[in-house]
Amino acid sequence: MHQQPYAELALHPKPGLVSPLDSGSHDDMDMGTFMRSLFSLRGYFRDIAAAGAGGADFPVLRALGLDAERRMLAATGGINTHRGALFSLVRAPPATRGGTDMSLGILCPGQGAQHPAMLEPLSTQPEARAVLDAASEVLGASPWTLMKGPAEALYVNALAQPLLCAVQLATWTALRSRLPTPRVFAGYSVG
Repeated sequence: MHQQPYAELALHPKPGLVSPLDSGSHDDMDMGTFMRSLFSLRGYFRDIAAAGAGGADFPVLRALGLDAERRMLAATGGINTHRGALFSLVRAPPATRGGTDMSLGILCPGQGAQHPAMLEPLSTQPEARAVLDAASEVLGASPWTLMKGPAEALYVNALAQPLLCAVQLATWTALRSRLPTPRVFAGYSVG
């Protein structure tokens, strides 16, 4: 798990996102900035996941996140490279079925994971369609229409982040009645 962020950083092309070959749409960071940030965060994701899985209370989780944020900002000269990833873990109660721990974790991908066909699995799910239709107001257009446009438009920050959030909410809405209550939700960004 600790090597995954490095592998994601090494991907290219990622329109608008930092890669080994360019800084994308960022004028305040480059791959070196990301490498310093990732090095400062070594062990954080393991520690926060273990604390959450162990039932740690919110003040403990918050303290771990704030300490990691402090290390990140010190390593990058105050540039926020991973704040979204640091504070994207949410603790939920464990699920059981017949006395058996049925723990489930949900990992939600972030910016960089979008693609024009990502709505296809949701098209036959009425609950998911309702969530996506409701997102039209925030997105300024129907997600279904946006998927038919140029693929490059999906990588514009102002659209990509709310669209991915809507897709994740729609996916969870379609699946939640068929799954145990997740013990943890986590998110990451490929950028």
